[in-house]
Amino acid sequence: MAIVPSAPLVRNFHRAVFVLCFLSGISGLLYEVAWARMLHLLFGDTVLAVSTVLASFMAGLALGSFWIGRFIDRWRRVLAVYACLEAGIGMSALLFPEALQALAPLYVWLLVLVLAPGPRPLSPRLRASLRAHSLDGRDVASA
Repeated sequence: MAIVPSAPLVRNFHRAVFVLCFLSGISGLLYEVAWARMLHLLFGDTVLAVSTVLASFMAGLALGSFWIGRFIDRWRRVLAVYACLEAGIGMSALLFPEALQALAPLYVWLLVLVLAPGPRPLSPRLRASLRAHSLDGRDVASA
């Protein structure tokens, strides 16, 4: 004889899953805003920062659908897979500020490489960002 869960238990389980998915969506929007603000400080431009964040989100959705969509129907515990994916997203959110800080000198180096052929007018915010991220503290924008 099979054990059948009661209707209120199943209903509460479905509500809990709905609430968790809702909170996951809210946290995704909060990540988006926080990452756009962090990238705005690095790039000095809101359009570039928001475009980068949106492109990253869309690429993540597309790649996740492509890679995991082929195999998810074979697994029995789909909710456990979803929980593991959410944990991975949370870990990446915690590591993002450190990764951004580690990659800032590379971005500045690439920007200096692009600006090397000749002087171009820079916004004060970008000039301050270049000065803050230069290795020796000199104004790399005017070099």
